[in-house]
Amino acid sequence: MTSRFRRYYLLALLMGVGLVVGHNLARSEGTNLLVDPGFELSIPGVWQRFGGTFTVVTMPVRSGAHAASHQHSGSTGQNRLYQNVPIPAGGGVYTFGAWAWLPATVLDTTILVRLAWYGTANCSGTQVGTADSPAFDSSRREEWQLLQGNAVLPMTASCAQLRLILEGVGDPTLLVYWDDAFLLAPEVATPTPTATSHPTPTPTLEPIPTATPTSTPTPVVMASPTPTATPSATMTPTPTSTPTATATPTATALPEGVVLNEYMAAPAVGQSEYVELYNGNGYAVDLTGWQVDDGE
Repeated sequence: MTSRFRRYYLLALLMGVGLVVGHNLARSEGTNLLVDPGFELSIPGVWQRFGGTFTVVTMPVRSGAHAASHQHSGSTGQNRLYQNVPIPAGGGVYTFGAWAWLPATVLDTTILVRLAWYGTANCSGTQVGTADSPAFDSSRREEWQLLQGNAVLPMTASCAQLRLILEGVGDPTLLVYWDDAFLLAPEVATPTPTATSHPTPTPTLEPIPTATPTSTPTPVVMASPTPTATPSATMTPTPTSTPTATATPTATALPEGVVLNEYMAAPAVGQSEYVELYNGNGYAVDLTGWQVDDGE
């Protein structure tokens, strides 16, 4: 196998895988608009035929308990099973198809699914357009094959007709089995609501009052009162008089309850130094003779 051939082979293989995956995804999306798509209910008038013989069988069956058998009329031409489906307004891409099974004894023929659409509500009059699925692969007999296609329906389409087609060449032994047909409406995207942001209110900062520093009273060391000197006794004159000792001046006692409350040692330019005393007594105190010294 040459390098070029291998590349083409791998590309074809990947495309085939993509088609199969795409088919499976299409079958899982949208709403099936068909009534009794698996021929389980046998409701009269839902599935109609154009030529040939249509019966509901129990074998072969792809899913459920029943499938449809369609035998050709024997005359050359197209026979089909079909169902008319009202189409919601708006157009869009529709996925359609069905599963088909061909007996081994039947001659090669054309089997496919076709979607036709009309501007009338009951699919009467002239069809507006059609779309076909891939044809049945006659080399793969006695196995269920998915025949699926896509069609873009215009805004004017009001009715769609799904057709399960069996082409004939004048052989009444032509027979095909159908099961699990579908016509899927386009997915309508639900808009995601946009969250409305609510601004978070910014708290207003209240100014914090500045505490006024309270002056701590500086305790003043109160001088202990000096005891009054006891007067010296008068000396008895002696022949030699002895000089009497000079009495030590008595220090004035400081009253209790008077403390230094506040002072200004280094005032700003233009201001004065000051000292504030606090009298904790219940009476006035005479400060005569009191002074403040800087100790120099």
